[in-house]
Amino acid sequence: MKAPTNVPLAALRAAFPYTVPILAIFFLGIAYGIYMNALGFSFLYPMAMSAIIFGGSLEFIATVLLLGCLILRPIIERRETT
Repeated sequence: MKAPTNVPLAALRAAFPYTVPILAIFFLGIAYGIYMNALGFSFLYPMAMSAIIFGGSLEFIATVLLLGCLILRPIIERRETT
């Protein structure tokens, strides 16, 4: 006769490989929010971009593009006024 096994532990062992990608996405989302905050954006930007852009790497690229526009704006405005 077999000894009774620990059912919750067996279920955890079976489910854990499927949860690793979800945990990785969770930590990448936190890293993206911290990155946007460090660049000076409001917390609304990462929330909106995560809802609109459904690709993790594209969010980082869009951040660089937004930052480029914000850096170039004073230069363009100064050039137009002179």
